Amino acid sequence: MDEFFKRKECMVIKDFETAFKCYDKLVSKIIGIRQWTVTIMIALMLFTLREGNINNVLFPVIVSFVVFLIMELRERSSMKFDKRQIINLENIFSLEDENEYMQKIKDYVFRDIYLSKLTKWTKIIHFLKSMKKSEVIIWYAMWLIIWGFILFIFKICPNLFN
Repeated sequence: MDEFFKRKECMVIKDFETAFKCYDKLVSKIIGIRQWTVTIMIALMLFTLREGNINNVLFPVIVSFVVFLIMELRERSSMKFDKRQIINLENIFSLEDENEYMQKIKDYVFRDIYLSKLTKWTKIIHFLKSMKKSEVIIWYAMWLIIWGFILFIFKICPNLFN
């Protein structure tokens, strides 16, 4: 084995460890985003019920909803990349053929180099594909249903909370 290979193999192993750490950090960020979503939405609901007027709160609700959705989708697109990278590296480390393993290590493109070559459109496409995740759809659909129900109640019975 040449010196270049040994050096690169060490860096690939570190990249593998870094990908796991990044993935875990992104999971924690999403948990934080979800906690803030709940906090802000409940605060807005309580304010709506106290004031008895949903019209004063619709704009902040929509802005909060969109901001939290964008923040979560951004983190999820990064998570998907990290997960793909982890799986790719696991496949490389699982190779039994020494020549194939060495070639895969030599051909490996590090995370930051790969990301720097992505175009803005590619990043936007990855961002938008994050919306397809069922967990995201269910979470934000739940908030739409809750606010739709509150809006429906206020339109049906406008004096209910006065």
